[in-house]
Amino acid sequence: MRCPICYTDEQNNNSICDCGYSFNEKEIQDWDRAKNFLALIPKSEWFRKVEIENNINNVQIKKHGQRHTNLNIGWSIRETGRRLGLSDGKIAEDLQLAEALKNNPELKKIKDITKAKNDLRESKRNLKTNDKGSVFTEEYQLHRYLFDHWDRLSFFDEWEINGAKYNMGKFKTNEVWEIDILAKHKQEPKWLVVELKNEQSSDVTIGQISRYMGWIKRNKAKKDEEVEGLIISHDINLEILYALYCNSKIRLCTYNVEDDVLKLSERKLESELLLNHLKKLSIDELDELKESLKKLEVNSNNL
Repeated sequence: MRCPICYTDEQNNNSICDCGYSFNEKEIQDWDRAKNFLALIPKSEWFRKVEIENNINNVQIKKHGQRHTNLNIGWSIRETGRRLGLSDGKIAEDLQLAEALKNNPELKKIKDITKAKNDLRESKRNLKTNDKGSVFTEEYQLHRYLFDHWDRLSFFDEWEINGAKYNMGKFKTNEVWEIDILAKHKQEPKWLVVELKNEQSSDVTIGQISRYMGWIKRNKAKKDEEVEGLIISHDINLEILYALYCNSKIRLCTYNVEDDVLKLSERKLESELLLNHLKKLSIDELDELKESLKKLEVNSNNL
């Protein structure tokens, strides 16, 4: 049997795991053992510690039920903290961090738990919600997040920032204004010009990023080096989709913030244009399309 707290297997028919979990009672029975187990985890493995604290809280709630405010029954986060010798604020922050790790495991690359918590708090302060999800209140905040988390975002695994590190990866051309982020491929001979638009991006952005790409191609890239463009925005419109249709060297990416973690999604032009067309169809036209698709599916199954 495997322990749901620390994920170690039960050994020698011991009823109590090293982390204090009772395999018979299905809950923490030895809280001193639990505290000692957590104390032995190295500071560099803070992520393991908060995950175990979160597991303890979940196991106790599963055993006793969620605590009700007006009734003296059930389990609470405060009780978990009290049993582990942690303040209300400390246990609450630890469990929030544990939940954030589920959505963004790359947070584990941060070696210091204090920095990880500060990043989590900062992301909450910098967000606002609209009809399409959570977005940064200012473009600067999006820029800062991307720069600070660049090495932990799988989207940029193949790229390293080449712009000024002291200025969040910006690159001054001194002729055609300033590039938001300039990056270079780690293996292949190519450059990446990143243009940020905090909320909605339009076709005007295509001219802007093309200008930067042209400057890099002529003044910085070698003859055999390619220059690509990437636009990152929270939202897009039809104009930019058509503007990109004949610009294969420029990609479009949207961002959203879910559970305090930034998510990047590359948008496929054909799919986006098709979706836009479907939105314009009436209910009758959509029903007709559905029937046609059903017939095609039946015919293909009969082949």
